Amino acid sequence: MITEAIKQRVETKIAQCITTIEKKYNVKFKKPVVHYNVRGTTAGKAWYKQWIVGFNAVLLTENVDAFIARTVPHEIAHLATELIYPHAHTRTWGKKRSPHGIEWASIMTVLGADETRCHKYDTTNSRVKRKTTYEYQCAGCGAKLNLGPKRHAALQRGTLIWHSTCGKVRGKLAFVPTTLVSPTIKPAMIVSKAANIPSRGTETKLAKCYRLFENYPGYSRAEMINVFVQECDMTPAGAATYYAKFNKTR
Repeated sequence: MITEAIKQRVETKIAQCITTIEKKYNVKFKKPVVHYNVRGTTAGKAWYKQWIVGFNAVLLTENVDAFIARTVPHEIAHLATELIYPHAHTRTWGKKRSPHGIEWASIMTVLGADETRCHKYDTTNSRVKRKTTYEYQCAGCGAKLNLGPKRHAALQRGTLIWHSTCGKVRGKLAFVPTTLVSPTIKPAMIVSKAANIPSRGTETKLAKCYRLFENYPGYSRAEMINVFVQECDMTPAGAATYYAKFNKTR
């Protein structure tokens, strides 16, 4: 999908950004691994622990000039923030620091790039198509979940799948046969007001990873593992174990 000419332009822009950062901050900046498998409406991602940047092939191809001028420096600036201001990615009083804070913004200024967080590309062709979902309700807390065809079929065969927040005993799922929907965007979870589930601030690491797994159905194994590592402070090995466990339920 992406031509070699476009990839070369991206590589050239990355090299320019690295040169600018090295001269400005007197640091040695290792060239990151680059891939083009970011999907959906996200233009790019940076995994500073793995030193990887990823770009959305569809959005890049449809917005070459703007993408190279804005998104490429955006992701390189995230890596530079880790190199120059490592404290910017640490937690303060239990809260995660914003990845688009003043440190990141200052590097974007040095690179002469737009400091706004979100892009304005047309994402019509890059959106991930969602599958038909089936509504289930947790017997323990009353939360409603929309499951995909594979997990629906597994439950109908008698396979035990439960609401991770409530656990194996309390969290048995009951099919709601009157609600069969094909949403444009799949809701991760709908919780009734009376639902007695812990807040996100107190949920277990397993529950948080499962929620993230539900929220990103189009992500590949590598992308999902990176999400677990970034959002839940896990090791790649632990993240891979969780992914394998969750993937069996699909």
